[in-house]
Amino acid sequence: MKLTATLINPIALHKIALTLERLGSSCLICFTPEAVRFIWYQQHKPGLRTWLNVDPQALFSQYRVTSQDNNEVNLSVELDSFLRATKAAQAAAETKIDLGQRVKDGQRHVLLIWRMQMETRNGNISDTRQELYVDRLPSERIHHVWEPPVLMNPQAYIVFPNLQAVKPLVDRIKSLSKYLKIAANMNGQLKLSVDTDMAEVDAVFSGLDNPRLEGHVTAEEDKSTFASVDILTEDLANFLSCHNLDPKNVVCVVTDQASLAFYVYIDLDTYIPYKEQNSFIQRPQTILTCHVPVYLP
Repeated sequence: MKLTATLINPIALHKIALTLERLGSSCLICFTPEAVRFIWYQQHKPGLRTWLNVDPQALFSQYRVTSQDNNEVNLSVELDSFLRATKAAQAAAETKIDLGQRVKDGQRHVLLIWRMQMETRNGNISDTRQELYVDRLPSERIHHVWEPPVLMNPQAYIVFPNLQAVKPLVDRIKSLSKYLKIAANMNGQLKLSVDTDMAEVDAVFSGLDNPRLEGHVTAEEDKSTFASVDILTEDLANFLSCHNLDPKNVVCVVTDQASLAFYVYIDLDTYIPYKEQNSFIQRPQTILTCHVPVYLP
């Protein structure tokens, strides 16, 4: 098993870490020759599930991964230590990442090692090292969660309002209700609402775009019909941490009383230092997918 890489986009990697750390304490990072997958989910509990597939060249140069497990290296990483490492890497002149091992208390542990060259105040270069204890997982244990499931028959798909603009509203709603209703239609309208004995809140957004979805056509008379779901207010508040990724667009997809998903379109190349950029590389679009559990009213 071998993983080596030089980090060329520390800002983007730190933004990914910031987003995932808001969701929970650990995540899966799956390194393959074709992609780096970041997956957050709770195996035995209902909750948010998040997938982010990244072209390795958007984050690394000199990227190499080999193993006897289909050339895959799948790691469970504690997000607080991952966040600290990515924060430090932003100040480094160079950061190289590889794998190591250490025997501790009679057990062999896998390490994700960050070797950083830091510039001191007097202009000298000092070598620093951070070691993240990680768990390696065989591919058969996680292939069932590698890709998000396809949602069938969405009834509304709409461009979500600016995440940072919505966040203060959702934070206030959290103090009023454990649950909220999110509703959208194909006429550019989206509603967030709470109805409890203590308060009734309706926030309505209009004039939003409804993107085209291949294979789906909405009859004119159905465009004003809302599809709605009830979700945990905290789940939506946690999803809004995706604003750290500076998304270009966020698409909200609703199937009435059945499912809610968000597709966050991001451009990680924005944060690559100019000297590392290659204008001739055409990368696939980077999309973070988030599925939010739905509760019956």
